[in-house]
Amino acid sequence: MKLGWYVQVRKLDVASVRFRCLHMAAALQGSGVESVILDDAASMLAALPELDAVILVKRMDTSIIDIASAAKDNRKAVLMDFCDDVLAAEYRANARELNRAVFRGVLPLLDAIVTTGPGMTARLREYGYSLPPVVEIPDVAETKQVVAETEAFARALHGPSHSAPAPQPAVDTRETKEALSEGERVLAKVTQRRTIPQKIFRAIRHPLWTADRLHQVLTARISVPDRKGPALMAERALRAGIGRTNSYLRSLFKRQGEAPEEMNAAAKPAKVRERKEKTDSRPRIVWFGNHGAPHSTFGMLSLLPVAESLKIAYARQPFVLELVSNNREKFDGFITHLGVPCVYTPWTLEGVYQAIDRATLALLTSGDDSFCDVKSANRALQALGCGKPVVSPPSISLAPLANFVIQGDVGDGIVRYLEAPHLRETHVVSARNVIARDYSFAAVAKSYLAILDKAIRSARRRPAIARVGAPTPRLLFLMDLAQDLAVVRPLLLEARAKGAEAMVLTTPRAGKKTPGLTDFLAREKIIPTMVTEEELGRGDARWLRAADIVVMAAESSLSAHRVAHALAGLARRHATPTVSLQHGLEVEGLTIRSDSDPVRFNSDIIFTWAAPDALPEWLDPDIRRRCMGLGRSWKVPGFQQNLGGSTIGVFENLHWDRYTREYRRAFVDDLLRVADQLKERTFVIHTHPAGLWFRKHGPQALPDNMLVATPKGEALQVLARSHCIITTPSTIALDAAQIGRPVAVTHYDLDTVDTYNPLQKLQGSDDWVRFITDPANPMARDAQQTFLNRVCRPGDATDSILTEIVSRVHAAEAVT
Repeated sequence: MKLGWYVQVRKLDVASVRFRCLHMAAALQGSGVESVILDDAASMLAALPELDAVILVKRMDTSIIDIASAAKDNRKAVLMDFCDDVLAAEYRANARELNRAVFRGVLPLLDAIVTTGPGMTARLREYGYSLPPVVEIPDVAETKQVVAETEAFARALHGPSHSAPAPQPAVDTRETKEALSEGERVLAKVTQRRTIPQKIFRAIRHPLWTADRLHQVLTARISVPDRKGPALMAERALRAGIGRTNSYLRSLFKRQGEAPEEMNAAAKPAKVRERKEKTDSRPRIVWFGNHGAPHSTFGMLSLLPVAESLKIAYARQPFVLELVSNNREKFDGFITHLGVPCVYTPWTLEGVYQAIDRATLALLTSGDDSFCDVKSANRALQALGCGKPVVSPPSISLAPLANFVIQGDVGDGIVRYLEAPHLRETHVVSARNVIARDYSFAAVAKSYLAILDKAIRSARRRPAIARVGAPTPRLLFLMDLAQDLAVVRPLLLEARAKGAEAMVLTTPRAGKKTPGLTDFLAREKIIPTMVTEEELGRGDARWLRAADIVVMAAESSLSAHRVAHALAGLARRHATPTVSLQHGLEVEGLTIRSDSDPVRFNSDIIFTWAAPDALPEWLDPDIRRRCMGLGRSWKVPGFQQNLGGSTIGVFENLHWDRYTREYRRAFVDDLLRVADQLKERTFVIHTHPAGLWFRKHGPQALPDNMLVATPKGEALQVLARSHCIITTPSTIALDAAQIGRPVAVTHYDLDTVDTYNPLQKLQGSDDWVRFITDPANPMARDAQQTFLNRVCRPGDATDSILTEIVSRVHAAEAVT
């Protein structure tokens, strides 16, 4: 029997190709089955006369229809393998229905379908198609030995170029460019003053370099005479793979007695060694896998819902969590804030097994959507096959492994395993027996042979077209800027409370710049997806496929809002409704004029705090038409009046480029002067979280009666504990007025403070003192109420805004 496997790419480090093609073909070889593995249609069509069957592995493009049609003309069986729900509308970066259209086209030509298990089979049936026979063949339990056997099989089949590539970290383009640039600089220096082996080592210590790239640069940098001897040998080793090069060079240096100091652990600073030794003394827990994708919530961010459980477990049994994945930005932005020690290892096939070897146990999490429900249990099998027990939240895919995988509260599972080595051993031994029976090369080969024999004689049936829909409104909330969380949080929580599906889309900077974002997502057990500006620029619309409407805290053509603006524009092109919220009192292009070009908005609806006719006269009619003045989505806390206190809350957003140097100097000088004059008062400075201007540029030495709130401190806490508020022009003025705190705005040389009329304006230290000593006079109270009535409708508009959003979703569905 001879099989033709049609794959996306012939690479061992692509998981779907490795698990669903290469491992299977290697297993079948032991039963006398020959295979050819091809990734281009022309070669597959040319090979058809020699084949008995064609197996389509995670290919869903129009070429499979040509191949399947030709195969049927040549009386060859055609099978299709499903390891993921590639029919999901969210799966493709473009052409929403293309995968299903291709599947409908190829379905009548299929003799059988192979899936990873019951979950994937059930999912295919949910789509309503009339399917050919379906057989469930699980992934092989992969180990280092299995990989070695498959690599040897692939090398014998196609040569070294199609076997396992040299281990390379799977990182994003930005990191790669930075590493290459740094490597160039180091190489330029060391080629002038170091011996040849040291030169090569200094180059390859930048692990993001490919072997071909290193060889190219070395050839250009090192003279021909120098490339003889050890250098030439090292260059040959480079071609064989970075990992082997490191080992080879270490032995070479040992023989020559000239190992560079980078290889000598004793050369590391004592503090670094001590910290590493302290970390390494704790048990390691490994999490490994892809960082995630736009069409699903699987990936490293699926750790957020178990963050609290991990912290509790760590308090009982300290450990180090090692993540082997391929997105350092996600790790730095979110995982480092989980509250337990975490280390990051760039993903390579070799690196995964090294991390598993270092670990005491494996922690495996996945997403909470339907796409994740049907994913294979291959990571759990991988860990168990390597002798490491597994802890996981409850998962449908782990049902066959339930007797030796701890599912449920991951913290409890971690503690149980760390406290009971005998339990770890018992579960690993039990798993070993099941793996040999159901997940070994012999087991999968037996299952495949049975379906192949039947498939050659199978018939086809024409399918019925069906569609899987979502029963509840699906709201996608963008969190990009530091203030976005505070703006959209009430709506998001209310949407979830009322049964809507509330999803979160973040950006790389959101996790770093937004105080409390990681804690909020972890507490609410929300697994976000991440988008970059580059992806939006390419028109990648996968983030929109799962959403009925997009909700943004701030959207405009201004540079600060560029991500939201691009997302709203993309949503418009894909007929997905969008809404944005008024995020402050002063919104350029909406409530205040912009000094630059006219500000544009892509949002279908802009929810404003005041009625549209109360907005400025100069506002563009098209923008005014899209405004809906329902009020502010802000649950006003019920603080008691605290006018007898001695704490003054001072808020600044001086990072904004609207302020002149003179304004900033006057603000700081008056603050210090008043603090010195009113020594019995305490001044608490709250600096804007996006700029932290006072913390970075304010006076180094502060008076005893002045302190700066922490960057992560809640503004509401400062408002609540202050008996009056002084602020630069900002929404804090409205916050203070709404909770009943006397508030004044610093004026100086700004000409846009009319927005805050008729609140008190402060022009100098004398004004500061008068306001602080008599903040609640009747005239000031009346002015504050007038200000409230003018800029914002009364009450919390969260429910009204959410009702309007849901009604627009239903209206769009009715039109569809």
